[in-house]
Amino acid sequence: MERRKRVEAIMNSTIFREELEKIVESQLTEGYSGYQAIQNISEMMGIPCSRVNTFRSMSSVIPINDIRGMESLNFVKGEKLLRCKLASVYRLIDMHGWTQSIYNHVTARISQDTEHFLLNPFGMLYHEVTASSLVKVDMQGNIVESGSTNFGVSVAGFMLHSAIHAARPDIKCIIHLHHPAVVAVSALKQGLMSLSQESLLIGDISYHEYQGIFVNQEERDKLARNLGPINKVMLLRNHGVVCCGETIEEAWYNTYHTILACETQEGGPTGQGPKERKWKVGELEFEALMSPLKRILDGRKVQDKSRWLNSPNVYQKVEVLETGTPDPKKITKVEIITSENLIK
Repeated sequence: MERRKRVEAIMNSTIFREELEKIVESQLTEGYSGYQAIQNISEMMGIPCSRVNTFRSMSSVIPINDIRGMESLNFVKGEKLLRCKLASVYRLIDMHGWTQSIYNHVTARISQDTEHFLLNPFGMLYHEVTASSLVKVDMQGNIVESGSTNFGVSVAGFMLHSAIHAARPDIKCIIHLHHPAVVAVSALKQGLMSLSQESLLIGDISYHEYQGIFVNQEERDKLARNLGPINKVMLLRNHGVVCCGETIEEAWYNTYHTILACETQEGGPTGQGPKERKWKVGELEFEALMSPLKRILDGRKVQDKSRWLNSPNVYQKVEVLETGTPDPKKITKVEIITSENLIK
């Protein structure tokens, strides 16, 4: 109790607030971001940096399951779980770097007995999609439930997904992406070839001559016919892919392996063929272990004292004599020992 009173007294102090504002302002003037300024101040006050990093990582992630308490009663049985699963797929796609701003869609049919399905609000990025924000629509394009945002739905996305949902009652989830490797393979005359294990795991592939945004019934009917009664993966020529599944998990499975198969056919993730690199002993393992730290430091000015975190080099302090003075004194200097010199 005494400690709380002391903290409250400090926080309510006008002198303390003015001094803190001056420190933050000086940090920002020196080019630090708001987060870096807070971190520097925390170091001055003796607060471990790990706490600040933990707070930052926790606050930057939007919860997927944001349906709480009585809100669950607004959904039919199983819909809350379905919303959480579908929102999770949007996050997975974002984590893999397969997004294209606010475009593309993932939809899920609510049940076999209803013609309602869920899709993302048009205007939200994939990492922002949550269980409650998903929009419920019917096969005619009417919004049954708008979710927790005031965004509508993409007409083009609705047309594509509703055509497949209407023609294939067995399909519960549809994932549509414009992944570069997939677009490249879809533009080839031979399409996806059986060159890898992943290309065999997804089964037979359908193809559709994409003519642009779906705006008429004739195009919708042709799309459904080209997919067929059994296939669950269809390449849209010069456009992308549609991966389907009887469950959300199966749709993700087909999507993941389709992209891997297309990347393999195109010669790797960059589409420029695999680049040979000779890794020295332990370097590959070290890089893998350092990748989480690199993500933390990405976009942040790396200070000298923490530069070793994203470098295999070693920094050590050595004492050297001053030069250019009649009475040289010993000074401390930081010497860099590169990984190449260590190996030699």
